[in-house]
Amino acid sequence: NMKEAIASFKRAISRQPNHSQSVNALGVIYEETEKLKDAEAIYRKHLQASPNDSVILNRIVHVMFQQEKFEEVIQYAERLAD
Repeated sequence: NMKEAIASFKRAISRQPNHSQSVNALGVIYEETEKLKDAEAIYRKHLQASPNDSVILNRIVHVMFQQEKFEEVIQYAERLAD
């Protein structure tokens, strides 16, 4: 059940906000359920604390591309390349 999975990952993130795997899992669920703004928000929040997390940078590039936010795609992709 997606609602249960979302709730579970939100609880995990509330206990460990910088846990990349939980953030990634929740973001992917949001992406798969077409909640791209929610995915973007959780990825952005995580990147404030962990700006060089390549997994999350990769995910946000994908989300921004899907939303046709191409300038931000370039910005995040450049961070990945550094």
